[in-house]
Formats: sequence, C-alpha cells, structure tokens
Amino acid sequence: PPVLENEPGGGIAPEIVGTATLIGIATAIAAPAGILAALYMTEFAGRGRSRLLRLVLDLLYGTPTIVIGLFVFVLFVVGKGQSGFAGAIGLAIVMLPLVARASQESLVLVPHSLREASDALGVSRWRAIRGVVLPNALGGIITATVLAIARAAGETAPLIFACSVYG
Repeated sequence: PPVLENEPGGGIAPEIVGTATLIGIATAIAAPAGILAALYMTEFAGRGRSRLLRLVLDLLYGTPTIVIGLFVFVLFVVGKGQSGFAGAIGLAIVMLPLVARASQESLVLVPHSLREASDALGVSRWRAIRGVVLPNALGGIITATVLAIARAAGETAPLIFACSVYG
C-alpha cells in the first residue's frame, strides 16, 4: 500500500545509509589492497612483474561493470543468496584498479633522493617507505581513493546482480 502524507515511513534515508555502508565496506577492501599493490609495483617488483601487474590492473579498469557484476553474481550469489557484502565486493573490484594505478603514480613522483637519503642513514627499506615515501605521496593516495569512491558510488551494475531483491 502507498504511504500517505502524514504517516511514518518512506523517505530516502534507507537508501543513503545502504549506499554509505556498501561504499564503506568496498573502500575498506579496495584501498589497502590498491595501496599495497602500488607499493609493490613501485618499490619491490622488478620491471617485468611490475609491467604484468600494471597490465592486469589496466585490463580490470577497462572491464565493463556489468561483467564484474556477473562475475560477483556467479561467485558469491548463486546458491548462497543475495547479500550486501557481495555488492561491496563488486564495488571493491571496480575501485581496486583506480586506487592502485593512481597511487602508483603518486609514489613514482616522490623524489628518488629521499629514498637514497634514507639508505644513507641506514634506515631499513620498509621503515623508509613508511616514514618517508608514504607521507610524501599521501595527498595523491587520498585523491586516488576519493576518485575511486566517486566512481563506485555511481556504479549500479554490480549491485543489480549481487544485492538487489527480485520481486
């Protein structure tokens, strides 16, 4: 039955809360994974492995979201039922390549002389990354994450398959 004007119920609050929850879970999955992938490509991987991972991320970025939605549907929904977590995983897959590639570009822009100065002081590689490289690239990493959140908030294809309710 339709909700009348003076009766409680209705409104857009559940949709806003649901969207914020899905985006929050997707960001909690995609942001750390993307930043770690960017760190691996920038600081640890050889030229060949870095190129391969970059290619995979570029292909994932170009994959239509309807295909990602079908992938999540087959992996997480068929036989288990629809869930918001499946939708968040779909959105995290959409966010991951954008966070990783943009964070990688931020990390590349950190001057190599800062890394060399850390080496000269005898600082371990991981501590130099944590204390010197990441703070210098933080602005770009935050920007990458916000752009990925904006893209994921606008995508509906993964959610149609993963967590919508068919009547």
